Amino acid sequence: MYNLILKILLSQLISSNTLIETPTAYFPKFPSFVEGGFTTSFALRSLEEEFEPHPYDFDIFVQGIFNGKYSAILKIYTLRDLGLDFSYQIIDEIGNIPAIAMGIRNITYKKYINPAGGEPPEGGFKDENYDHRNPEILSLYLVSTKKFGKRFIINAGIGRGEFIGYGPRSKYLNLDIFSKDFHDWTFGIFGGIKFFLTNYLSIILEADGRDFNFGIKFERDIFQFTLQTNKLEHIFWGTNEYPLSPRLTASFSINSSAAP
Repeated sequence: MYNLILKILLSQLISSNTLIETPTAYFPKFPSFVEGGFTTSFALRSLEEEFEPHPYDFDIFVQGIFNGKYSAILKIYTLRDLGLDFSYQIIDEIGNIPAIAMGIRNITYKKYINPAGGEPPEGGFKDENYDHRNPEILSLYLVSTKKFGKRFIINAGIGRGEFIGYGPRSKYLNLDIFSKDFHDWTFGIFGGIKFFLTNYLSIILEADGRDFNFGIKFERDIFQFTLQTNKLEHIFWGTNEYPLSPRLTASFSINSSAAP
């Protein structure tokens, strides 16, 4: 059967086949599937001008999957920040074998691209403008997803580009920790866990190689709602010398799906 989800995105990616923002190897399995909604985020605290964060976003999105295995996404962060994402499910979950998928984010004409728009040293989120920022263009990744029992999902992957950070803690999540130099094509780890409190309500904790995120997701029938705190590391490990801000993000989507 033929599945289609066509997605235009003006935000960080929060969709049916992401944990929160990190990709999973799970894809919706409907003959036809159209999803659309919005994402909005804002900084949780105002800071002095030197560290002023990207204050506010309001983003809309519409997603697409073909044959339950191929995904294509057009992202529009700003009118000048456009990119394409593609992913492919190599195998679906079978018994003790996890689902595995591969993909590439940010097929674009710009070396640096993120939801805040702009390029270093002024553009993008302030906490991601490291002395060396790994270019987001062509962010390749491989991810594995496995459900344990009825309520627990583990997601883990490796990737480059947007999955690479060089902060005080994120620097330990990629291979450049073993080198004195920075490499645009280094690879790092990302992943997270999802626990279902009920059949429809879950809590999620993830690290994407740059940020530490916590979210609550409600999924039922034709709609999905996610409330999350991004960049949670700025709550736990923020300092007066480097006072950056966490962000609060809400995402709501509705979908139309047909039974097989």
